[in-house]
Amino acid sequence: MGREGFSTAVVPFSIRICGLREAETVVRAFVPTNIIAISDPYQGGMPVPDEASVLRLSFWDLDRESAVGNPMSTALSRRGLIRMPQVGDIQAILEFGRSVSPGGQLLCCCGAGRSRSAAAAVIAVAQAMPGYEEQAVVLIRQIRPEARPNSLMIRLADELIGAGGWLPGSLGRAGDWADHSS
Repeated sequence: MGREGFSTAVVPFSIRICGLREAETVVRAFVPTNIIAISDPYQGGMPVPDEASVLRLSFWDLDRESAVGNPMSTALSRRGLIRMPQVGDIQAILEFGRSVSPGGQLLCCCGAGRSRSAAAAVIAVAQAMPGYEEQAVVLIRQIRPEARPNSLMIRLADELIGAGGWLPGSLGRAGDWADHSS
């Protein structure tokens, strides 16, 4: 919540974000202990090392705003195939985030490494550092400047962790991240 004195030294684990294309290289270099792997429905997930604890989720990189009027989402919705992030997905990220040991290495990966994985990373860090939601957003932006966290995931997490609007507000204060809705 915008408190002074936040330092990345107090984040209890290391974190990286990547897309599927770079996952193999990042896994070799970073050696994650925990992986959040988010894929599109009907898409195979990323290969992961046997020694890592893995949370696999599958949903489209959409939120309510981006789904409205989007021809792809309209067609999928008509067929009952639309799968946006749900409360259960965010609860799973929060539960998995609690399982990352102090000193652990958390890798968040999705198709492009920009939206769903960035949101998962923000959620994991914000949960680990209550009261420092804005600094969590700043940290993730430093780690992955090209990221644009999925705003629906951020809004759902804000409600679940009781951040009182700080997570979505922090995206707004982070500049062009505020306008991202997919």
